[in-house]
Amino acid sequence: MTKHFLTLLLLVFSTSAWADMRFFDQLEAKSGKSLTLDQRFQVSKALKACDDQERDQDARLVGEVARLTGLPAGQILQMARLEGSLAAKIESTLKRKLGESLVRQIRAAEEARRSSIQAARQAVAARLGSISGLSPQTVIDMLPGFGL
Repeated sequence: MTKHFLTLLLLVFSTSAWADMRFFDQLEAKSGKSLTLDQRFQVSKALKACDDQERDQDARLVGEVARLTGLPAGQILQMARLEGSLAAKIESTLKRKLGESLVRQIRAAEEARRSSIQAARQAVAARLGSISGLSPQTVIDMLPGFGL
């Protein structure tokens, strides 16, 4: 009983509790079965790990591009979250062309971020698929609706 109560507290007071609750509802609707408290806790942990990985990769990208360009990290993060080439956005901001070597380094940093996030999403989809009984692809299709 105590374990379930603690699990419930962790779910309710986690920073992404409301997003988790919506995600639980969607998982249950798609799978046609209710999740146990333990499964909800496992799902919440998996979503948090994926979100943490994405934040870590954002920080790495921003740090690398800030080091390369001298632009403030906040400005780079805003540009990185928008669709399109980060190098092109930086060129527009600086009102000058970047050297080809610098563009390659920025693109390499973007690709490293993209591939790491994709791997994290695939891992969380596999984990959530095993918990819910859904296919990993079904779970991957659900993630963007919850900011992942």
